[in-house]
Amino acid sequence: MAFEIRAREFKETDPDRADQLYREGLRAFPESMELLGNYAFFLPHLRDDQDGAEKRYRQALNVDPDAAKNLGNYANLLTGVRGDHDEAEKHYRRALEADSGNVAALGNYANFLMEIRGNSDGAKEHFKRALDIESDEANILGNYASLLRRFPSDPDGVEEQYRRALELAPNHSGNLGNYANFLKHVRGDNDGAEEHYKRSLEADPNYAIGLGNYAGFLLGLGRLDERMDLLDRAISAARFTKVTGLQVECWFYLYANGLASRCDEALVELKRVLVIGDRSGAGD
Repeated sequence: MAFEIRAREFKETDPDRADQLYREGLRAFPESMELLGNYAFFLPHLRDDQDGAEKRYRQALNVDPDAAKNLGNYANLLTGVRGDHDEAEKHYRRALEADSGNVAALGNYANFLMEIRGNSDGAKEHFKRALDIESDEANILGNYASLLRRFPSDPDGVEEQYRRALELAPNHSGNLGNYANFLKHVRGDNDGAEEHYKRSLEADPNYAIGLGNYAGFLLGLGRLDERMDLLDRAISAARFTKVTGLQVECWFYLYANGLASRCDEALVELKRVLVIGDRSGAGD
């Protein structure tokens, strides 16, 4: 579809123009499942419009309730932004019922089972199914390595998975950051970890989780001045991207280990994000 092709050209360089093209396309083709779904995917990433995205996903699924791509992407929004994990799981399952070989849905559902449900066996099964179909998918390889890291019996196998993922996508910020965590916590290699934290943030300076993890790394080394700047950047990025739990962790770090002049601010903000329901998987 011409509108979609033109909108894609402007997504990164001119989001306003891309938004305009999507709207023009939907006026001409209001029941285009593909256009509705792609516009829904565009809205939270480049317009920070979560409500608009949900509206468009629902419209797309009214047109075609069995569109696996839209079901899977809507599930990502439900769990990652809304925190509605039960509804997200229903949509992941519907996506895989509609298309059992949808690699993105398999990988995202595997990650959901690992991070949200704590179901390592289910996550492993779905990661393997995804990689049997597409063995060179760097994002899934990296997430699978993060799952395997939870079982300390084979650190060499875990590192092999991370290295393979980074060979396929050397600038994948998430995989670089997770490999840095592995190097720090499993290998005890602080120099290698810092190199990969820095590479992760060079690839994506606004990668909220990477900023928070690097700040925690610097905290452990006693490099407080550098860490304070990273915490502020991590909080700002977490607010924009709606990363669950990261604001809690950053404000807590700032409160517990920050400058005396910022403790009152940190405590107020920590209470605020707890009241609105944000939680950290790292602690109670």
